[in-house]
Amino acid sequence: MPYINDVDCDHCRYKSDISYCDDCVHSYEDFDDHFEKMSEEELKERKELQLQKFKESLVGEKVEINLSDEFKRAFNLAHNFTSRKEHNPEYWGVYCDKYFLMATDGDTLANIKVTVPESLVGKNLIKYDHEEIFLAKTQNPVFKNGEAERILREAWAGADATVNVPINKSLADIINKYDDPVVNDLVQIKDGPIVKKTFLDYALEAIEENEDFTISYQTKDKFKPILIQSRIIECLIMPVRVDF
Repeated sequence: MPYINDVDCDHCRYKSDISYCDDCVHSYEDFDDHFEKMSEEELKERKELQLQKFKESLVGEKVEINLSDEFKRAFNLAHNFTSRKEHNPEYWGVYCDKYFLMATDGDTLANIKVTVPESLVGKNLIKYDHEEIFLAKTQNPVFKNGEAERILREAWAGADATVNVPINKSLADIINKYDDPVVNDLVQIKDGPIVKKTFLDYALEAIEENEDFTISYQTKDKFKPILIQSRIIECLIMPVRVDF
């Protein structure tokens, strides 16, 4: 029998209740109509509860050791680059190496230099309730066997343009707002790749006001990643595909 998709089952109060869904007309023909639309408030509450349960499923043992302010800052900077999407649970964590932290959401990849407590080396961390830090249950395969470091090296090797940003230089000379009818929050790097401004801002948070940094990218292929480097951060950002 054909499926019937004339309602949004995500808005039904009986969603995922097998006793109702399996015998509902919106699953197969000739059954009773069990669809009962939830209010927007009820729907919001259910989504928040589902997200809460999902987050709880990612959390392992709480990190009980004392962490330095330098490490906490580095962790928060790295955490900006983790995912917030439920279908990417392995991208919610921050990976700890001996001398750096790494995080990715699939569109960005950040390496934050910091000395890591020995007990955390090789672990993945996740920020949870009340800003506390826990071990993550899910491991990100990108951080195994030096794969992430290889990706950063390739981005650096492939770049044919590097913009040096001296201390106190106005970014307006280098980064311009890019207007697109579909995608908001875009900027263009000096006639080069177009990226989300949010990602760029996350990278700039790791750069001190009195610090030089560089932006490297490919001029021949504007869909290749840009690489931002400063004293404590290496950050790869994938461009947004728009019509030039």
